[in-house]
Amino acid sequence: MSLRFLFLIFISISLGLSACSDFKDVFNPGKSSHHVAAGSSSKKVKKTEASKEPEDNSGVRAPVKTKKGVYYFVKPGDTLRKIAEEYDFPREGLVKVNNIKRDKLIIGRRVFIPHKRIAEDYVDLKEIFAKIHKSRTRSKQKLNFVWPLKKYTLTSPFGWRNGRPHDAVDLSAPRGTPIFAAESGRVIFSKYFSGYGNLIVIKHGGNYHTVYAHNDRNYVRVGDDVKQGQKIAVVGRTGRATGPHLHFEVRQGPKAIDPTKVLPKK
Repeated sequence: MSLRFLFLIFISISLGLSACSDFKDVFNPGKSSHHVAAGSSSKKVKKTEASKEPEDNSGVRAPVKTKKGVYYFVKPGDTLRKIAEEYDFPREGLVKVNNIKRDKLIIGRRVFIPHKRIAEDYVDLKEIFAKIHKSRTRSKQKLNFVWPLKKYTLTSPFGWRNGRPHDAVDLSAPRGTPIFAAESGRVIFSKYFSGYGNLIVIKHGGNYHTVYAHNDRNYVRVGDDVKQGQKIAVVGRTGRATGPHLHFEVRQGPKAIDPTKVLPKK
């Protein structure tokens, strides 16, 4: 076999391997020139898809979820009713929780929507009275309320506190101090109620009610008739309370009135 013939065979085999290599590269995206072209096309597709994504030019933050609820940021076109329906929370509740005086909302304003499991912490006692006492009691009896504690320190008066209405007077006293009925009446509520802790509500003549909250222990039950000055509970710090005290309210119907207006002057 001549050297020339062997040389031609070597050249043919080399060309064949090169051709096989080019063919194999069709299935090897890492080296194929066709893959480079496909890659360029793929990048263009991705760029086009990204350009189709909606742009947020509102500048309003997305809702922020926490353990206690959701912080919602008002968007153009929002109303309290719309937000309330979206989160299935009473509109009146949003007004109370966020101290909103008008239905006009400011874009970007933060609105807090509590989770339902803790919503009672923000419920006003009006809701209790609306459920458990719908009929008005007529009575000609003249009421003479007395202070429910014999010794106390007035730590928080009736009125606005921290931007929210405070419908009571807070009377600080040591834990276990006896609490007395401010007037004769019938107990219509006596159990633990969320942020109020152990709570007692007594119904009196003239559609008046007295409220005693954060008690360490209640000594009366629903349906009990109590006399003025009768021991009904002892001071505690149940519910949302920073220290032992009595949260005391006087209401005529659902409306809270300043207890100092009907109690004897100290």
